[in-house]
Amino acid sequence: YLALLSLSSLPLWREERALFLREQASGVYSTTAYFLTVVFFDIIPLRILPPCMFTAISYPLIGLQMQSWRGPACFTGLIILTNVVSTLLSMAVGAVAPSNAVANVIGSIAAM
Repeated sequence: YLALLSLSSLPLWREERALFLREQASGVYSTTAYFLTVVFFDIIPLRILPPCMFTAISYPLIGLQMQSWRGPACFTGLIILTNVVSTLLSMAVGAVAPSNAVANVIGSIAAM
């Protein structure tokens, strides 16, 4: 489920490329600043917080062992890692694909 949510990052680089190139040419910000801003404002609120909420709700409902902090922490870490990796894969597909339509097809197949 969370891997399919990562498909929202497919057109991210393609749609903002023209804006980035224009603003970088005028000296508004550097490539590093743009990259870090996109990563922090896409990865943290959209890719880390939802898995944490999912884990907080579903872990006790599923009936998994909560005898120590290791079980829920490992489960949460695995869900976050899976979500971030699928998002980075979607970003890479969106950056390499020649059009958004091709990116959607390749990204959907990769997410399955």
